[in-house]
Amino acid sequence: EELAAIEELLSPETLDAIGDQFLLTDRPADHPGNATLGARATLSFDDVDVSGTFVHGWDPLPEITLNDDVLFLAGRVAESVANQEPLDILDPDILDAVSGVQDAIEEGRTLVEGKYSRRTMVGFDINWAIDPIVLKLDTAYTFERTVYTQDNQPVRHPWLNTVVGLEYIYGEHFQLLVEAFAITIFDVKSYYRLLVFEPLAPPPSMFDVADRTIVLPGAIGVARYNILGGDVQFELGGGTTFGRGDFAIAPAVRWRVNDHHRLGVGAVILDGEDDGYGGFYGNTDQAYVSYVWSP
Repeated sequence: EELAAIEELLSPETLDAIGDQFLLTDRPADHPGNATLGARATLSFDDVDVSGTFVHGWDPLPEITLNDDVLFLAGRVAESVANQEPLDILDPDILDAVSGVQDAIEEGRTLVEGKYSRRTMVGFDINWAIDPIVLKLDTAYTFERTVYTQDNQPVRHPWLNTVVGLEYIYGEHFQLLVEAFAITIFDVKSYYRLLVFEPLAPPPSMFDVADRTIVLPGAIGVARYNILGGDVQFELGGGTTFGRGDFAIAPAVRWRVNDHHRLGVGAVILDGEDDGYGGFYGNTDQAYVSYVWSP
């Protein structure tokens, strides 16, 4: 609704021009120098597998820098959504920003600049099989990864993913996977807060007082139960983040009719704080029916 309110103030030509500039993100050219490089090595010791991974590739999230007026409008829309308040399209500041956007389009100035940056990751994982349980530890350190501040500015920070998991298998009927994870972002400046990873609020300081470390812990779980020799499978998946209130539930039922036909039905439900992952993607809840044919 808030975006629709902004669209009422902008001409169709202006909206088209803004959309075109968003599509002009500078993508890496197709040549060997821009290739993604990766390597993985595994050592096995009886029931324990230890692996190391190296990847030198591209960050999937582009660094997009917005014109000040576009940035202001985006910020006001985000505040409106977070506070669950209607956007006042007659606010003089909003009207000035809309006018500034239209002037920039008429003068041929750039509203949006975007680029992709390199991302280098090193990691290791351990799998320990203790029948009928498999214990897992997985860590991955990224030297720089793109995130956004609550002012919609791209910043790059060191990033550590850590996952501790347990998988339990009972014959051919039951499987349970439980994982606890933590996303750790280092060297976050005190004069901004990160979008999604921190509650929407003013930064701790107006100055570069000290770097901060942001930790987002959570857990996921998946349970599967098979009947009729595995032809029918019931699945329930779920996940949550601790402290941010995000959660996801994904039930599903799958039926293998025969070797050629498979049917499925399920749903994905997301929710959480308005300024977090659950809030941003809470309107993407879905129920689905699937059919797969194989020769």
